[in-house]
Amino acid sequence: MNKSWSLLLAVGLLCTPIVGRAANKTSTVGSAKIDGKTVKLARYAKAYIGQGNVKVEVAPYQMGDKDGAILVFHGIEGDWDGKALNHRVAPKNDQGEFDYVTQYKGEDWHTLVVRNDYDGKLTYQLFVPGVQDGIMLAPSDGAAQLINPHDIVEQYQHPRKSAE
Repeated sequence: MNKSWSLLLAVGLLCTPIVGRAANKTSTVGSAKIDGKTVKLARYAKAYIGQGNVKVEVAPYQMGDKDGAILVFHGIEGDWDGKALNHRVAPKNDQGEFDYVTQYKGEDWHTLVVRNDYDGKLTYQLFVPGVQDGIMLAPSDGAAQLINPHDIVEQYQHPRKSAE
């Protein structure tokens, strides 16, 4: 009986560092440099999904008293597919409504618009160049658990070359 417990304890001790490293990958708070400025990254990323395999990954951050985020777009038919773009968070009112805003062709582009519906429930609508209508999105905890804010920032800092 003692040998079984010893073996179980040894296996547990050997596996703990591996499990600990995997869990910490998505829960590390830290700072990063975005456009030459130091920001404090959120512990967890966010993800939103929509029809047609549309997914938006969000790495929220704070820079002083201002909120921002890097957004990565997937499943978008257009130039923004696979791109990571820096956004500022623009509050609309004190009811929790806000927009993620980036610069596009020298103008403010309100990419992800968060509003309250008539029941007070938040709705999420995505607007990207080349897509005529907004795309309704829903938060996805499952998709968010698969991403890491640091990885999103890395994608922003080092964009992948397209296969064209």
